[in-house]
Amino acid sequence: MSVLLTLVLAIGGTAVMGVDYAPPARWLVLMADGSEVAGLITDLGNGQVSFDIPAGSMMLGFRVPVIANDSIDPDRTFPYSVLKSGGYMVRSGQTGTVTIVD
Repeated sequence: MSVLLTLVLAIGGTAVMGVDYAPPARWLVLMADGSEVAGLITDLGNGQVSFDIPAGSMMLGFRVPVIANDSIDPDRTFPYSVLKSGGYMVRSGQTGTVTIVD
């Protein structure tokens, strides 16, 4: 049994959760091999989301579903920052921007 660690993402930008992309309950956290991480993704409010990852994990990613509509929209952004927490070190990817292209 692995000990789980928690990361918190601070998100914001021009993309709107529930309009441009799905709420955190529909997100997937993926390991380097493409497998989904078991455990809950929690919407903490105020643009923050927490999720659990297995101890010793070296790399992970997110799959955030985009919500389709019939209108042509400009690109929307989804910047993120990984906030420091005890028990792990983030070597790269601490900040970035996801762009939804219509």
